[in-house]
Amino acid sequence: MSTVKTKPSHSRFFALLKQMPGCTKEELVFEWSEGGTTSLSEFYELCPTLYLEMLQTMDKAINDNVAIKKARSGVLKVMQKLGIDTTNWKDVNAYLESRKICNGKRLYHLSLKELNELRKKLEAILSKQ
Repeated sequence: MSTVKTKPSHSRFFALLKQMPGCTKEELVFEWSEGGTTSLSEFYELCPTLYLEMLQTMDKAINDNVAIKKARSGVLKVMQKLGIDTTNWKDVNAYLESRKICNGKRLYHLSLKELNELRKKLEAILSKQ
């Protein structure tokens, strides 16, 4: 009995890719195949397990981005309460780059964990005022 491989539907891949601005199919496949190919079908045929791992990683990255956006919004709300003009990125970054506040990092460069810790720190500062 022979098994016939059917070409997989890559609709999930392309749905995820749409949510990842700045990424291209070729770049992702090339990176995940360790330079072996830029063809999605070929990558699936050569490494189906790695292909599925790539999809899971893409999905996690998208979900993490949503969580990070919410966390950034929370930080900015607390900063507004502290009297910082959050419509001016220079003011936001100048405040955050203070070693006492955020170890010299800008808002955009903070991980989800760092954003949650920063919000707690800012809320503590706010409660002392």
